[in-house]
Amino acid sequence: MLEKRIQYYFKKSKQHYGSPSITEDLRKEGHTVSSRTVSRLMKKLGLQSRSERK
Repeated sequence: MLEKRIQYYFKKSKQHYGSPSITEDLRKEGHTVSSRTVSRLMKKLGLQSRSERK
């Protein structure tokens, strides 16, 4: 369940959100989760955020 929500927010952000931003969105949904847990799951799923060019 949590992995699917992480993938949803990652794709919604066009692959720009990192673990802190996704953690914030998950907490707004009511999940109790740390950014370290989200980071670990993102690494497991092979999700890595892209930085925007300035």
